Amino acid sequence: MKIPGETILAGRQLRIVTSLKPGLIKDRNLRIGQFPAKASLRLPTGADGEMVVRSWRNGDRIRPFGMTGSKKLHHVFIDAKVPIEERGTIPVFECGGEIVWIPGYRVAEGWEVTTPYAPSLQICVESKNTNPIN
Repeated sequence: MKIPGETILAGRQLRIVTSLKPGLIKDRNLRIGQFPAKASLRLPTGADGEMVVRSWRNGDRIRPFGMTGSKKLHHVFIDAKVPIEERGTIPVFECGGEIVWIPGYRVAEGWEVTTPYAPSLQICVESKNTNPIN
């Protein structure tokens, strides 16, 4: 994934636009897999590895911000009533082996932006068939 920049997931007809700037985006009332979806991720000090976008895998877990412990993505999808046939089309954002965000869901613990002035990674995922988001 290009940071900053644009990445096209042709097989899924998705466009990912990233930028590095201060700000805090909170997408409310979204559903997992609903696009466009936006998030702000904190840039952890000393973070190594690149941000990867992939499909979920059996056994994947996320530590959602504001919750205690981790949760299997399988259960996240069940709780959100995401149909089985759609689960493989939902992008999962991973950095350093940790799932940091699922579009339409909360960011992972440790990746939350705490102030609108903090440097952050802004991510927007949209259907390639829609007009670009500013």
